[in-house]
Amino acid sequence: MEADFEIVESTGQTWANDLTLLFSTSGTELTEESIILQVGGAVTIGSPEAHCSWSTGSSGQVGARVDEYLELTSEFLFEEIYVWIGHGWNGGHGVWSGELQLLDLTENGDGGTNPPSPPESFISSINPPVGFLDGGDSVTVTAGLDATGLEAGVYNSNLLLIVSSEENPVLVIPFELTVTDGPVEPDNDFALTILVEDQAGNDIPLIIGTAADATLDYDADYDLLAPPPPPDGAFDARLVTNGVSYFTSFIPTVADMNEWELQFVASSGNDPIVLTWDPANLPAEGNFMLTDAFGQGFVNVDMRQNSSFSLADASVPGLENLKIVQSTQMTMMFSYMDSWNMLSMPMYVNMDGYDSYYDMFPDGVEGSMYGFDGSYTAATEMTGGMGYWMAFNQAGSVPMTGDLMMSADIPLMEGWNMIGSVSYMGEITDPDNIVLNGTLYGFDGSYYTTTELEPGQGYWVAASAAGTVSLSVMADSPASLSSANEKESTANHNVQFSTGDQTLQTLHFGAELPADLHPYQLMLPPLPPTGSFDARLSGQQWITDSQVADIDLQQTGAPLTAVIRLENDGDAVVTFHNGPVQIERKTVESGQVVAVPEHATTMQITPADQVREELPSEFALGQNYPNPFNPTTTIQFALPVESTVTLDVFNITGQHVATLVNGERQAGQYEVTFDASGLASGLYLYRLTAGAFSETRQFTLIK
Repeated sequence: MEADFEIVESTGQTWANDLTLLFSTSGTELTEESIILQVGGAVTIGSPEAHCSWSTGSSGQVGARVDEYLELTSEFLFEEIYVWIGHGWNGGHGVWSGELQLLDLTENGDGGTNPPSPPESFISSINPPVGFLDGGDSVTVTAGLDATGLEAGVYNSNLLLIVSSEENPVLVIPFELTVTDGPVEPDNDFALTILVEDQAGNDIPLIIGTAADATLDYDADYDLLAPPPPPDGAFDARLVTNGVSYFTSFIPTVADMNEWELQFVASSGNDPIVLTWDPANLPAEGNFMLTDAFGQGFVNVDMRQNSSFSLADASVPGLENLKIVQSTQMTMMFSYMDSWNMLSMPMYVNMDGYDSYYDMFPDGVEGSMYGFDGSYTAATEMTGGMGYWMAFNQAGSVPMTGDLMMSADIPLMEGWNMIGSVSYMGEITDPDNIVLNGTLYGFDGSYYTTTELEPGQGYWVAASAAGTVSLSVMADSPASLSSANEKESTANHNVQFSTGDQTLQTLHFGAELPADLHPYQLMLPPLPPTGSFDARLSGQQWITDSQVADIDLQQTGAPLTAVIRLENDGDAVVTFHNGPVQIERKTVESGQVVAVPEHATTMQITPADQVREELPSEFALGQNYPNPFNPTTTIQFALPVESTVTLDVFNITGQHVATLVNGERQAGQYEVTFDASGLASGLYLYRLTAGAFSETRQFTLIK
C-alpha cells in the first residue's frame, strides 16, 4: 500500500495518522471477526493482532502528512474484500486530502483465461463525504453513479453511512441502477461537461446545456441538484441558477444569450482551481465565453479556442465564481463623425439584403472606403480584424446586428498597418513581439495614441517586422502597448493645435531621444485623407531633437489656433508659408495663442534666442498675399535702416481709405494685415513711404 495524504481540518486532537482503512469480509456490517486488517487509527476496532499504524503523521496541525509505503507480510485470500475508510479516533473530526493506492492486487478468477465479470459497484462519488448534524437536522448526500463498463441489466449496490450513534452506527442505503443497451438521447440542444478540479486531485464534473422544454427551475428530466456546501476547507464545485445549486443545469433555449454561474472552492492549500472542457461538445452556433461574474474583464476565455483555464491565470486572485455566457448575436451602435472616419466591422454580419456596405451606412459617401496595403487602396468589402477609411456626409449612428467576433488573426507588414477591432473592448496579442510600443493610433478628427481597441473603430499600428498578431477581447489592461505620450517629458518645447475647445495634435521639439527607439516610434501614421486635419514635423515625426520645428499642415477650413510652449518661457519666431510663399511671420511669447492662417501649409517655430536676423540690403514692398482677397490680406515690406514709415491704402480714384503704418521702424522685415471688411469690391492701391523711398502696388478686393 502506498499512502500520500494530509490533514486539512482537525478538531479534538485528531491527527493525520488517524485516517483508518478497515479491510473486511463484509460490506454491510463491521465486526471483530469480519475485520482482517486495520491500517491507521489510534483506536483498535478489530483484533489487536490485525492492527498496524502509520509511522508518520503524528500531528493534528493542518498540513501534517502521511507519506509512506506499507508492505503486508502475508496474503489474504478471500472471495470478496471490502475496504472501509474512516476516522480511527473517538474524539473530534478530521478532513483529509490525498491518495491511497493498493498495489499488487490479484483477482481469484478462472486463471486468466477470461476477464473477471464487471464489478456491480457503480457508486463513483459521494458529496459531501463527511458532515455534522445537530439532533433533528437533516442533510442531503448526493451519490454519483457511473455505468461505464456495465452491460445491460439491473445492478444493486449499497452506500454505507457511518454515524456517531451507539444504537445505529452504520446505515445501509440501497441503490438500484438499470443499464440499457444504448445511450438514452436527451431532447436537448447540447450538453457540455466542465471538470472542476483542485491541485489535490479532487474534482466534480458540472454539466450545462439548453433544451427547448427546460425551465429556470429544477427539471427532473434534465437537472441534478447539488447538496449544501461542505465544511470550510473542503473542495466544492457547483452551478447556481436562481439561488439553487446544481451539478447538472439545463436552461431554456434562448436565441441571443444564455448564462450559467459556476461556484467553486479548492480544499485548503490546494489552489488554484482548474477547469477543463472539450470544445468539440459545444453547439455549432454561437460564441461561448468564460468570464468573471462581475463583467470586469478579470477573466475572458473563448471556450471554442481553449479547452482549459486555471484560476492562476485570472488577473485578480481569490475568484470563487465565474460565468459561462453563450451568445449567438449582438447589436451595437456604430457612431461616426462628419467627414472621414477610421472604422472596422467587429462582428460577422449577414450581407443578405445589402448590395454594399454603403447600404449599411446610409450617410457614407459612395466610393470613399479605403484600406491600406502600403498605400491607400479602394475597398468594397470589410474583412474582420482590418481597418478602413470611410467618409460620411454627416455625423450620426446606425445599429448593426451580427454574430460575435471574439478574436481575429491578422497579418502585419513591416511598417504601418490599418487594423480593426472585435466585439468587445479588445487588445493585441503579439507572440512574436513585432508591434512597436507607442504606435497604436486611433482617429477622432486627428490622430491620438491609445492602448485598447474599441469595437467598430479602426486603428494604425506599426510593426518592426512582418508577422501575425491576434485581436482578442481584453482580459486586462494591456502592458505590451505603452502610449507614445509617455516620452513627452523628455521634450523641451511643444506646440499644441486646437479648434475651439478641441485639442487636435501636440508636437514636441528640442527633445532628448532615447537611442533605442525604433524610427517608427518617432513617426505618425500615414496622412489621413484630404479634408481631415493633420500636423506633423518634418520626416513624418511627432517628436524631434531639433530645436527648430518645421511643421507640415493639412487644414480642414475650420479656425485653427496654436499654443507654443518653450523651455524657460522664452519667445519664439513663427513663420507661416503657403507652398513657397511666406504669408506671415511674427514673434510670440511662450503660451500665447496664435491664429494659424487659413491657407498655411507649413509652419516653422524657432526659439527667439536662436534667430540670427539678416538685415535687408534695400528697401522693398512685397506683393500682398492672397490676391485677390476677401476680406483680409497680408502686406510685407523691408527696411535696410531705421526709417519713418507710412503705409497707406487708396481706391482707384486716388482717395485715401486707410493708413496701416505711421511711425518710426527699426531696420528689418515686416508684415501687416489689412482688413477690408468695410470696403466695396474693386481695385485698390497701397503705397509704402520710408524716408526718400516710395513704392506703390495694387491689389483686388472681391466679395
